[in-house]
Amino acid sequence: MINQAYQEAQISQYAQALFEVQEKKTCTKIANKLNQAHDQVIRFLDKTSRSLDRERGQLALLAKKELNADEIYFLGDDSTMAKIFGSKFEGLEQVFDGSTKRVVMGMKIVAAMLTDGIKKIPIDVANYVGKILGSSTYKSKSEILLEMFAWVGQKIAIARLIADAHYVEANFLQKIIDLSSNFLLKITRSRIVTIGEKTGQLRNLLRLQKNEHSRSASGSFQGIACYFHVVKIAKKITVYFITNDPISALEACRLYKIRWNIETLFEVGKQHFGMAQCQARSSEKQLAHIFQCMHAFAFADLTRFRHDLPNIQSAIRLIRSQNRIKHVLDLSNGREVYAFA
Repeated sequence: MINQAYQEAQISQYAQALFEVQEKKTCTKIANKLNQAHDQVIRFLDKTSRSLDRERGQLALLAKKELNADEIYFLGDDSTMAKIFGSKFEGLEQVFDGSTKRVVMGMKIVAAMLTDGIKKIPIDVANYVGKILGSSTYKSKSEILLEMFAWVGQKIAIARLIADAHYVEANFLQKIIDLSSNFLLKITRSRIVTIGEKTGQLRNLLRLQKNEHSRSASGSFQGIACYFHVVKIAKKITVYFITNDPISALEACRLYKIRWNIETLFEVGKQHFGMAQCQARSSEKQLAHIFQCMHAFAFADLTRFRHDLPNIQSAIRLIRSQNRIKHVLDLSNGREVYAFA
């Protein structure tokens, strides 16, 4: 059953190996698992890095096939890939490593995911470099995510974009509206907004009364008509949201919880598929590796759904228990075989 599912999902041999390699997912370890030379795996990454649109297209087709077309949400977020011993890697800069709480050398990425609230399909990823390193080619995280959203929107109808407070920028929000879509973002309480005839910090204009758990108000943010919501989620803890359609505050809170799915991509991708462990020196090959991690994640999540498992980690254990790679043909000639025991 798993073998047939691999074929139906068109998951690559490289992505299959990510399930099997228990150590760091370096090219050497993957080559050993596939019974291939190290250079063949590098050539596969090089070939894949020159056809990333194909990787995006495959994930988009998978999402279109698997997700509920009436309720597809676009999730966006950024993350860091620590490369502690990667001084010779292309495009590295200082990043904050959340796992070690230290500033290290690494790369930054912006990623996007599609979900219907039940199944999760990563859809795109791109490098993000700072203004100094990026120079004339610099793009902000919002610009990168917007390009992803526009590309996906041409292929799949999106019900809503959901992202964190970092992406609350007037140009970003207006472009989402121009693309005839809805958005839901967390917004920091100190942002300057207009509600009614008053302009000031959001926390001063939209406040909960005693024993009140939620409240909404229409207004504007830097000239963009929108709705603001505040929800009490715990004692003395409130969160604020911004939307462009009049959903309730509680509905905004419910929908925003869906955003956690993309955090799962980073957590599972790093812990189980070695998303940050590739040792290829070019940024394009690094992206090629991350795309393979995303394919593996999508396959694992669909396995979770089809086997009614409690989480994606259980699905990964199931896949590993049912498969042991026996033999795989040469990666470099592009043939796809699924020879599993």
